[in-house]
Amino acid sequence: MAAATARVGRFTRWVLLFAFGLVLLAACVLPFAHAAPSTICPLLTATVPRGGSITLDMSLCDGAPDGGMSGPIAPFAAHGTAFIGPNAFGVQRVTYAHGGDEATSDTVLLEDNFLGVVTFRVSIVPGPYPVVVTPGQLPPFVAGTPFSQVLSASGGTAPYAFALEAGSTLPPGLALTADGVLSGTPTRRGAFAFSVIAEDAFNQSTQKGYAGTVQNPSLAIAPAAITVIQGVAFAQAISVSGGVAPATVTVDSGALPPGTGLTSAGQLSGTATAAGSFLAMLRVADSSTGPGTYFEIEPFTMTVSPPPEVTIAVSPASVAEDGAANLVYTVTRSASLAAATVVNIGTGGTAGAGDDYTGGVATVTIPSGATSATIVIDPTADTAPESNETAILTVLAGTGYTVGASASATGTILDDDVTVAISPASLPAAAFALPYTQALAASGGVGPHAFTVTAGTLPVGLSLSISGELAGTPTAVGAFDFTVTATDSSPFPGPYHGTAAYTVPVSILATTATLSGLATNAGTLVPAFASGTPAYAVNVAYAVTSLALTVTATDPQAGITVNGTAVASGGSSPAIALVPGANIIAIVVTSRDGSATNTYTLAVTRAKATQAIVFGAAPSVAVGTTGTASATGGASGNPVVITSQSPGTCAIAGSTVTGIATGTCTLAANQAGNAEYEAAPQATQSFAIAPATVIPRLGNISTRLQVLTGDNVMIGGFIIGGTQAKTVVVRARGPSLAAFGIANPLANPLLQLFSGATQVAANDNWREAANQAALAASGFAPDNDFESAILATLAPGAYTAIVTGTGGGTGVGIVEIFEVDLPQVPLVNISTRGAVLTGENVMIGGFIIQGAGPQTVIVRARGPSLADAGVPGVLANPLLQLFAGATQIAANDNWQDGPDAAAIQAAGFAPAHGFESAIRLTLTPGAYTAIVTGAGGVTGVAIVEVFAVP
Repeated sequence: MAAATARVGRFTRWVLLFAFGLVLLAACVLPFAHAAPSTICPLLTATVPRGGSITLDMSLCDGAPDGGMSGPIAPFAAHGTAFIGPNAFGVQRVTYAHGGDEATSDTVLLEDNFLGVVTFRVSIVPGPYPVVVTPGQLPPFVAGTPFSQVLSASGGTAPYAFALEAGSTLPPGLALTADGVLSGTPTRRGAFAFSVIAEDAFNQSTQKGYAGTVQNPSLAIAPAAITVIQGVAFAQAISVSGGVAPATVTVDSGALPPGTGLTSAGQLSGTATAAGSFLAMLRVADSSTGPGTYFEIEPFTMTVSPPPEVTIAVSPASVAEDGAANLVYTVTRSASLAAATVVNIGTGGTAGAGDDYTGGVATVTIPSGATSATIVIDPTADTAPESNETAILTVLAGTGYTVGASASATGTILDDDVTVAISPASLPAAAFALPYTQALAASGGVGPHAFTVTAGTLPVGLSLSISGELAGTPTAVGAFDFTVTATDSSPFPGPYHGTAAYTVPVSILATTATLSGLATNAGTLVPAFASGTPAYAVNVAYAVTSLALTVTATDPQAGITVNGTAVASGGSSPAIALVPGANIIAIVVTSRDGSATNTYTLAVTRAKATQAIVFGAAPSVAVGTTGTASATGGASGNPVVITSQSPGTCAIAGSTVTGIATGTCTLAANQAGNAEYEAAPQATQSFAIAPATVIPRLGNISTRLQVLTGDNVMIGGFIIGGTQAKTVVVRARGPSLAAFGIANPLANPLLQLFSGATQVAANDNWREAANQAALAASGFAPDNDFESAILATLAPGAYTAIVTGTGGGTGVGIVEIFEVDLPQVPLVNISTRGAVLTGENVMIGGFIIQGAGPQTVIVRARGPSLADAGVPGVLANPLLQLFAGATQIAANDNWQDGPDAAAIQAAGFAPAHGFESAIRLTLTPGAYTAIVTGAGGVTGVAIVEVFAVP
């Protein structure tokens, strides 16, 4: 809206400027088209000092009929500024001000009445004085806008004094001080020209001319739009900014709402009778002088609305009675108006104005231009505990508004006073002529508390101390009612008070031997105490090792004993030790004259201590195997007895569990109690009995052949499958073969065990092994001390056993691998490489199928493909025979000729060479022998392999 106002307001000035521009354009163009030297005054000359100015009288150069000179015209002065003044009463002057550069001349072109060109040629000289005034040109002047510019001089000797040239006039509203400050607020629009003289300390001076135009101001109004309520009187001042005050405001076009009016001073008022939006174009004129009157047209919008809705809300919704925060109610109208709105307010709620709060009002005013007003309710602090209270403010009907939907707001004043409570709730009766003492106590607030009687009468003979002790000896009989007040020590807003009403009867006691009160420091009396009930019971936990009784006689002078120990009425007995189980306590009351006694009994049952059984980790047991069960009992020290709850699945003797059948074995543990401890609750433990291990697999494996030297030593390989480490015994035998009729046995075998290229173990004579005792205990120790054996636990993976002769010896040897543990961890592959000769020196490999079911194996004999691995002297055409005992069950020369060639290839075990042999068979558990020879009696290095096939 502000931008639009500026555009509309400057419309008139644009028209004037455009017309003036056409005149200037004609003045600029015509000299070039028709320029001819003036016949009246063709040439003017003058000399001006550098940086100075000069003014010439042009009155005689315009020609008849004295219309005045015009210009300058193009081309304009190149080194300074020229300005021609108005033609007033036949007198007209032109002023030239040099800009201070090094030029020596400049030219100004003017026009006479007949458009003849008058040339004003200026000679610029360095002197006669060196003083130069700056700035060369002044910033723009704007009518009505404050202006300030400091003139300075140089080239002479400071200080400098500044003054106007005689006959020179500043624009109205400006003044020049002697120290060169040109300031003020221009009040006249239009052209100006004046000269300033600057004089130095040695009276050297120079003249500096300035010329220009005081520009039109920029006017604006505020506000540019207002909203009023139909039928409600209002008043609104419209202020004018910019220009020379005072300004006048009138309606130029459009219309204000009916019932309203505008003064020239900008005061808008009245009572709008019609609703709607009204646009009036206001003529805003300032008081600046100059050509004509300066004004702008500014749009002004006035909206007449129906009465707005008024609502009310409160925040915060609740405050503390004694706190710093207040309830702030905000009354809101739905529109921002030029007039104030007086809203009627009703007050309600449980809080009382003046008593519980201050700040309540009957009306609240929403100011002009605002949309809301607030009402502050300030709670009044007090010290009396009370309920929370509400302050409800309601918008009531009134003039100039309607009541909105949220017409009521409820604020809550939270009571934060401290409650002081007095105990006990009631007081015991008193006996005539007998001493009486009762202590009162107070809670809440800040101690100490002061006690006073604030109503009623104490029993005659009794008094209440400030500390709360009611004591004395009653001297009158009757019922006495009184009120006690306790006052705490809280600072402001305290102190706080609490009261309690009491009735104390005073009577003459008969000679009695009864109790009026019996209490224990642990457990609960059963039944509840009554003076005429003689027998009671109480149960306590095992942790309670003693009990004390508080006994009160009906007659305070009566005698009391607890288990034979005298106790004063109202006092506590010594601690009575308790044993687990039954305990009897006797309370005997004897009248003051000894004529009567009464016995009360208390049967106290102290619980026994508890104990618990905790099972250890469940054993791992399979059918036919044993494990160990463990359980820890409680503190009684009695033994924990474990029995089987599943006799068909498992049995237990002591702590040894034996698996009988697969299934879930459940064990039960019991521990007896004693005089101090209860029997432990039975604990159970369940676990699975696994089936017997009968997994079909390759078991012990061995290979016999001639052990030579170099590449023809015996090399045995095997693979441990699964994910668990497995303990095996690897043996290399030679001397013991002689007992079986083997000629030329290897006299002293040396055994090395590798994992890849890393040697993991080695042995020459088995008895020299570090673990030879464990080796002997395994049952796999060799028969001859010169034979070698390695007992090792190996992770799953491939291993190689190399058998050589100690000292380079040769002969028939055998390499063997035996399982020591974990039958479920299989040996999935065995192989042996060595020299295949003839006769008894062929290669003989043995293996055992273990478990309860059949196992499929592939047995291979390879020779030619070893040459690809760099092995020299390979067996060119191996022949493979497989025996069960002495019976040959299969044989193969070239694997592709066998009946299972396709299955062998599909399983991934096909030999790499067609002359190599392979047999695939499913074998029942038992021992088997594979014999490798050379077809046609050939010899060479070969390898025999046995694979377990899934």
